[in-house]
Amino acid sequence: MGVLSTNLSPVFTHPYSALWMAACNQTGQTVIARLSGVIPRIDQAVTCFVPAKFSRDMLSALNQNPNVAVVAASTQTFESYQFKGRYQSHRNATPEECEIQTQNLLAFSNAAALLKLPAEACFNAYFDDNFIALEILQENVYEQTPKEGTGLKIQHTL
Repeated sequence: MGVLSTNLSPVFTHPYSALWMAACNQTGQTVIARLSGVIPRIDQAVTCFVPAKFSRDMLSALNQNPNVAVVAASTQTFESYQFKGRYQSHRNATPEECEIQTQNLLAFSNAAALLKLPAEACFNAYFDDNFIALEILQENVYEQTPKEGTGLKIQHTL
């Protein structure tokens, strides 16, 4: 599962987690996109899904500079991690993947409602009927949970 060990993977894959990707374009401006899901693979790569309506600026930045960071934060436990990696490729999500991403956004909206945020507004802000799948090669994972050790690189065994 690459650098996302089995104990970290649920924070990246649970639909109640907030997921964000950041990259910099060639002028150094940060581009951020809300992800709808992350699927770790057996190799050092992950597939990250972004609603198509947010993908244009992200894809432009990634084509200029392949370095990327992905942050996942659980809305239930506030456990949070970041991995850094390199953009490899992208493709349109399959219809099945689009349905899973829509379900992820619905689950996240329900989690937002538990935090007294407007679920429907959260869903509508991020929903798209098309998603882009980004293939990212993982390099390092960092602790981001607000506690002692935040920001430290996590040692892992594969």
